[in-house]
Amino acid sequence: MIAQFDSLEKVIKPPKGFMADNIDHYQDNVVFEPPEPVYRGAEVGAVPIKTKDGWLFIYCNANTSDHPEWTISAALFDLKDPRKVLAHIEKPILKPETEAELKGVINNVTFPEGAVVVGDELYVYYGSGDQGCCLATCNLEDLMQHLTRKN
Repeated sequence: MIAQFDSLEKVIKPPKGFMADNIDHYQDNVVFEPPEPVYRGAEVGAVPIKTKDGWLFIYCNANTSDHPEWTISAALFDLKDPRKVLAHIEKPILKPETEAELKGVINNVTFPEGAVVVGDELYVYYGSGDQGCCLATCNLEDLMQHLTRKN
């Protein structure tokens, strides 16, 4: 179920029952689910970025009970059918390592807030320990090659 809005007012103030209906039909709307066993699933981070290979999705990775960190990972979705996952990286591309990330308002947090391509670089803005905003960068083509290579 994908909502269709024809005006900004409907986006700002959705029709009565919109959220309840989406919650009631949650399984119909799931695009990306974490593997078992997890206590917290994948969470939306940055707005997906359109690339020639698909929609690049930078998100907060799912955590298992033996890995209680808020980490950042990447996935690739089909351009024409964004419900189709083309690839995802098994291990995080960024995890808590600095003092601010390890010991903050909330410990062990790197949470993606935004991502943008600048030239050949991917800039990922992320929260560190729920107390500050940081910037991580990588070469976009290197990330895409890592993401799309055949295993």
